[in-house]
Amino acid sequence: MSAEAATLDARSSTVTPPKGVRLAARLIDRRTRAWKRRCELVETFTAALGASGSIDAVLASRIEDAAEMRTIAELSRARFLAGENVPLEEITRLENAARRAEQMLSLPKRVVGHDTGSGTDGPGARILALLRRDREDSSNEA
Repeated sequence: MSAEAATLDARSSTVTPPKGVRLAARLIDRRTRAWKRRCELVETFTAALGASGSIDAVLASRIEDAAEMRTIAELSRARFLAGENVPLEEITRLENAARRAEQMLSLPKRVVGHDTGSGTDGPGARILALLRRDREDSSNEA
């Protein structure tokens, strides 16, 4: 084997995940909130499809993709709200990708695990509650 081929083999082996292991599952630390949120979304999407015991490999992969995309979009939005320099284009792109992944599951609209903008449930309601609490705390201090 030539030196060039060996270099190519070494590079490709670092990019390709081991057989049967999803790349995102290896990259997300399983001790973090992001991993717990991903697991919650997998359970939510599985329950919404009513297929808790009988999931084929394709459907399981789509469920994991949708959960991971939604988790990444939520992390990006949270970083933006925390004041980090996150481009709005990135947030929009991630939100759209997550929405498309969820649509691939054909979930009922009432069960999709993202904020519908109503402000009564979902992550948007949690954020609004935190903002209201902070506003009340700052007005009480003054």
